[in-house]
Amino acid sequence: RNNAAPEFFRPSKDTSNFKDRVNWLARDPNGNIWLAMARNGLFRFDRVTRAFTGYQHEQGKASTIASDSIYIIKTDHTRIWLGTPEGLDMLDTKTGHVRHFVNIAKDTTSISNGTIYSIEMDGDNFVWAGTYRYGWNRLDLRTGRFKRYLPTPGLIAYCIFRDSDSNIWVGSNNGLYRYDREKDTFFVYN
Repeated sequence: RNNAAPEFFRPSKDTSNFKDRVNWLARDPNGNIWLAMARNGLFRFDRVTRAFTGYQHEQGKASTIASDSIYIIKTDHTRIWLGTPEGLDMLDTKTGHVRHFVNIAKDTTSISNGTIYSIEMDGDNFVWAGTYRYGWNRLDLRTGRFKRYLPTPGLIAYCIFRDSDSNIWVGSNNGLYRYDREKDTFFVYN
């Protein structure tokens, strides 16, 4: 039985101003813990030094994250993927560079909507992003282009999951969908 007292960690030393909700946690390959905050951006907790590093949006500075409101994060190798109300962000943890993916009117190879609720990695070449109200998208990392799936107004992709057989599943407000790789389409189970 462990009788050690619990430890508390806060991203900010000034706890009087730091009242926020952690929306998502993820661990990177180096063992760091990443926190997606509801209003205060992104934080990396280094488990060795026990220190936080913050990443916040700075108005007019494209090199920062798009929003301090982050719904979901996913990690892969050296990247952190962020789902925000301003689009999909990719943070390169080695360089600190942030790349933004946003909806561009009349460009069907851009993401279908700016509000990203769900993210899933699909091997080394694809990232799935689920939107609020316009279906889900697959980003081809080799080209930087998106393919839109079921971009129906009102279709919300709450969660995306890749199972042990590499099937992609999407939980939505319209039921459960599974991706058919051979036909490059989704089938609904409701």
